[in-house]
Amino acid sequence: MGIYFDPYKNLLYRFGWPGEEISKDEDPMQFSSTSPFFTISIYDPSDFSLIKEFSLPRNIYLAHHYFVNEKGLNLFPMHPNNPEFNEDKMVIHTFDFSSLKP
Repeated sequence: MGIYFDPYKNLLYRFGWPGEEISKDEDPMQFSSTSPFFTISIYDPSDFSLIKEFSLPRNIYLAHHYFVNEKGLNLFPMHPNNPEFNEDKMVIHTFDFSSLKP
């Protein structure tokens, strides 16, 4: 889904979808724009070694909406199937992964 370099924390983030069986009742095109969940792989950019990889909770974050600032990786919990999503509010969750570096 994407690769992003964090110049503030000197980390490389890779966003991906691990895949799962899609029922015949669902529209597979929906998964390209609003996949139900995705993984973040965090790499050391000096040698591209994997530091950590994890899946985010289902139907919370949008996989294609993120940015980095000095505080960390910023994700939007605005998935259309998120029960707490309120389109009248802009919500951003910030994750600081710098403590994961060896």
